[in-house]
Amino acid sequence: MRLIQLNTRTLPSGTNLATSRRDECETSLVGNDEEDWFDETMTCAGYLGREVGPCSGDSGGPLVKYAKRGDSRRWTVIGVTSWTIGCALQNELDFFANAHTLFLGLMKISTRKQRG
Repeated sequence: MRLIQLNTRTLPSGTNLATSRRDECETSLVGNDEEDWFDETMTCAGYLGREVGPCSGDSGGPLVKYAKRGDSRRWTVIGVTSWTIGCALQNELDFFANAHTLFLGLMKISTRKQRG
């Protein structure tokens, strides 16, 4: 799967990032202080060996993919830039909040507040 991260201050629009399997995300953090920060509400992406990825000031930017919906394809937000180790380092992946999980959490909070 190929992803694109848009609307960041440090990446040119249309920069491609590859998604990583969950075990790759976890393995990349072994021995780091950030190991406990990665949980089921997150995903990671990037290219090991390339200096491409978000940096300071990019938090909150969307991670999108060109996804098929019915008979057409469209850009779909799948993540929100959360954190990274360093700034576009060669051997580090970048971490994103899962947009679907984030949306469900916000809906839950919103529903509770409406009920009083």
